[in-house]
Amino acid sequence: MLDLNVRNGRGCAGTGATPLEPDIGIKDSRIALIREWIDEPADQRRGVRGFSVLPGFVNILTYYDLEVEFAPDSVNRFALG
Repeated sequence: MLDLNVRNGRGCAGTGATPLEPDIGIKDSRIALIREWIDEPADQRRGVRGFSVLPGFVNILTYYDLEVEFAPDSVNRFALG
């Protein structure tokens, strides 16, 4: 059983490919499944149509402000997709 099933979000993988609308299954705080449709039972379900879902490639624990301030000409993570 999944802890959470996130449904119908605009799925972006950071590769530049056309976004899909997959279901994403979460178990023990980790992505367990990414499929077009997940019918496995889940403790919670969230419909997120109209929102982007960025599974696994956005690091929210960053310090971009320092990079831009101290090295504005360097290639930073903004440029990496």
